[in-house]
Amino acid sequence: DEHSSDGRGVYERLVLDSLQGFIINCERRSRQEQKLRKIRGLRRDGSPVVIPDGGVFANEEMELDDIYLMESEEDGNDTGFGL
Repeated sequence: DEHSSDGRGVYERLVLDSLQGFIINCERRSRQEQKLRKIRGLRRDGSPVVIPDGGVFANEEMELDDIYLMESEEDGNDTGFGL
């Protein structure tokens, strides 16, 4: 068993959880940048957006599936994985 009582698989689970958290935080930052661009009337040319003190909001539940499903809907792709 990959998750046996001797702790094997724990490191892999921690790495996976960390990566998922990083991806979700990146998506949250991207969303907040888009909102700030719209509020401030900035173009979407890649210029940096200053996030206010307090950082990126985590006021909505988000999972990786949500991100993949949003991207597939935007691209007109029903797989969500760019295939």
